[in-house]
Amino acid sequence: MAILFPDLAQISELKVPPTEGELHLLNHLNEHLDDSFEVYFQPMLDGDRPDIVIMKKHAGILIIEVKDWNFDAYTINKNEDTGAVTWRIAQSNTEILSPITQVRKYKTHIYQFHLEGAYQKAATYQNGQNQYSFVTCCVYFHNANQNEVSRLASLYNNKYLGLLSKDGLSKQLTILLENTNFYKYSSKNPSFYFTDSYYEQLQRLLMPSFHELNIGKKCHYTKKQYDLIKSESGNKKIKGASGSGKSTILAQRAVNSYKRTAGLDERAHDEILILTYNITLINFLKDKINDVRDDFPRKNFYIDNFHNFIGKACNNLEIESPWIIENNVLTLKLSFEDDLIQLRERIIPYSAIFIDEIQDFPKEWQRIIKTYFLISNGEFVIFGDEKQNIYGNELEEKKIATIIPSRWNELNETHRLTIKLTNLALSFQKEFFGDKYNIDPIEVKTDAYGQINLNISDEENLKYYYYDSKKDFFDQQIIEKVFSDISKSPYPHPNDIAILSSEKEILRDIDYTIRKKKNLQTATTFADKEVYDRLVYKHKTNHNDNIDRAIHSQEFKEELRTIERNKKLHFRMNPGTIKLSTIHSFKGWEIYNLILLITKPNPHTNESSSLDELIYTGLTRCRNNLIVINIENPHYHQFFQSQMPSFHHNQITYM
Repeated sequence: MAILFPDLAQISELKVPPTEGELHLLNHLNEHLDDSFEVYFQPMLDGDRPDIVIMKKHAGILIIEVKDWNFDAYTINKNEDTGAVTWRIAQSNTEILSPITQVRKYKTHIYQFHLEGAYQKAATYQNGQNQYSFVTCCVYFHNANQNEVSRLASLYNNKYLGLLSKDGLSKQLTILLENTNFYKYSSKNPSFYFTDSYYEQLQRLLMPSFHELNIGKKCHYTKKQYDLIKSESGNKKIKGASGSGKSTILAQRAVNSYKRTAGLDERAHDEILILTYNITLINFLKDKINDVRDDFPRKNFYIDNFHNFIGKACNNLEIESPWIIENNVLTLKLSFEDDLIQLRERIIPYSAIFIDEIQDFPKEWQRIIKTYFLISNGEFVIFGDEKQNIYGNELEEKKIATIIPSRWNELNETHRLTIKLTNLALSFQKEFFGDKYNIDPIEVKTDAYGQINLNISDEENLKYYYYDSKKDFFDQQIIEKVFSDISKSPYPHPNDIAILSSEKEILRDIDYTIRKKKNLQTATTFADKEVYDRLVYKHKTNHNDNIDRAIHSQEFKEELRTIERNKKLHFRMNPGTIKLSTIHSFKGWEIYNLILLITKPNPHTNESSSLDELIYTGLTRCRNNLIVINIENPHYHQFFQSQMPSFHHNQITYM
């Protein structure tokens, strides 16, 4: 018998019980598959909610969407010119998302979101398309017969796709598993593509462990912080200076909210929804949740960025993704809200929603989330800092524009920044923000004896280097000098080092230098030099060997964007490696040793309008040892030269 998660007895008691078709298929799988097969019913894969996932170690994954549909209710047509298959409701002639498209998106998300590096291998390695072979998807039509399913199958490319009917279930499932080598592969003959690492990653997602009280870390809250971690229904706005504990409050309040609302509303999701704009913050917030000292199931906290959340929600609701690219920016379709209104009765809302970095969310996004995905009188809490408004979103009276009319709860004590870093941050605000924002009255948190209440050394180190050109920067072998500086810091371990810039190209070169010349491992939020070059070569051969045309092609941009999204999703704080990231992607994080590279703004973007906010955001990621390197940007030179021990490139003495 197969191993079911949860078992049949538990499935019968679920909040959303299985349909007739789901129950029939579950019983069939349980009886006809052996115990090498793991069967997961209605798992939550970081926002994706397929009906059934079958996994066999060493072999692969099968995703099954179950439909209790009668084909008579639908018209299905294939465009012979394009090959596109459209599904429409016969009575209204309304086009719908086909279940084949829906289940294929679940498969795509396995590679793009859930498995680290899987999409990168598929996109850039020779014979990379074979990577897609270990995930198979299928649709089980409970009320269809073999003839109907066969006619439907003839309309589609059947590679890695199965279509099942009730009357032919045993035969069809056996053929599908044989054709996709599920019976062939075993511990003695494992699949080359479905590695143990992939299996373990997916198992952690499909069956997350329980978080126990002794795993968490003891946290001392100020009176203001303690008041803000209390869970209650209604709206709350929390803003604060860098290092004031916003993420810590969010995590503890989210856990308190789960304990308060669990089982309270039968129609609501079991999970607490936590949203951010920055993809890399997802793992940071997961770590913050894990730091909370309490008992709770990890699976009941769904943390995602807004773009991914909307895309997954739409696929779960069987509608097309509303995201379109306009001027190289992802934008919501105007018709998206009409779809939500039509589907409102099908949307399962959340009891509580938390949004971090709210300054990155336009008011329209805030309204959509609160209106359609939160229960009536649910808990809606937002966190932000307008001085990290790096995307130039709307302000109201020098503060973040929100849909909540109440006053902000402000946190002014920093638990991260040292005295020198606090003074630098305040000086930067006064110099560059002027009338744009109110100046934060940042206070360094001290204990009863007046000592800085931080687990860091007093030997804080600030240094500033200026280079007239990128050539001078690389010729001067600054990497060696920087690492010499960091070796003298209280935290010289690679895990405590981050290098930030707004320019990916220079980060790519530095990353390559560190790995090849220093023999150190790195973690990046961008495609490294080798992957980038392979991707360029792949697309260059399709563009008459013209590199410029290749890197500006839509196909290249989309593949690169997907690779980098996957890297951001799996970017973690403690991998034991040096971290290199854009400032955008590192927003919200913190690090003991920070190297901040300031370059000239990209003339092809609107970066110059938010460069002050970017640099401020970068500076305030640092906890102890800050090195600022200015390359070709005289606008900031005088400020940093006056604020920090400074060195022009021709003054450097090499070790």
